[in-house]
Amino acid sequence: RTGTYLVFFPSYEYLAKIAPLVEQRCKGAALLLQRPGMDDSEKELFLNSFQPARERSIVGAVVLGGLFSEGIDLVGRRLDGAIIVGVGLPPVGLENELIEEHFDRTTGDGFAFAYRYPGMNKVVQAAGRVIRSEDDEGLIALIDDRYLHSRYRELMPKSWSAPVVVRSTGALKAFVERFWSRG
Repeated sequence: RTGTYLVFFPSYEYLAKIAPLVEQRCKGAALLLQRPGMDDSEKELFLNSFQPARERSIVGAVVLGGLFSEGIDLVGRRLDGAIIVGVGLPPVGLENELIEEHFDRTTGDGFAFAYRYPGMNKVVQAAGRVIRSEDDEGLIALIDDRYLHSRYRELMPKSWSAPVVVRSTGALKAFVERFWSRG
C-alpha cells in the first residue's frame, strides 16, 4: 500500500548493506536514509517528508535505538507502518558484560538484563512510532525468528496480537493486503 514507512535496522553497517536491496524492492518509493551524526535541521527535514496522502511511498531506513526510534510523533497517516529487523540487542562490550556477570550472580539471568530487556525496549519504542493515539492504525512487522520464542514474546505488550509467521514474499503480500483491506 502506498504510504509512509520506517524500516529499523540493528546498525548503520546493516542499514548500508541492505539499503540498496530496499531501494531495488521499493521501486517508485522515495528512500530516505538516516546518516550518523544528523543535526536537528537534517532530522526535521527527514521527518517533514512523512506526510499523508502522497502519490508514492516514503520509506525511511533508520537505526533501531537511534534518532528516530523514540521522541518523534508522526500522528495519523504520517506513518503507516514500521518494519523492525532484529531484536535490538545492544553490542557486546565491557559494560554489558559486567551487567551480565552481575545479574548472573544475583538473578541467574544476566543475558536478560544486559541484552534482552534493553533490546526489546528499543523494539517496543520503535513500534510505538506507528500508534501514537487511539485513532492511529498501522502495520508493524517484526523480522526475526527470535520473536517466536517465549523469552521475547513475554516482553511484548499484551495488546499485541500473536505473531503471524510468513515464509515467502507471496504470503507476506497476502497478509499485508488482508490487513489493509479489513477496515
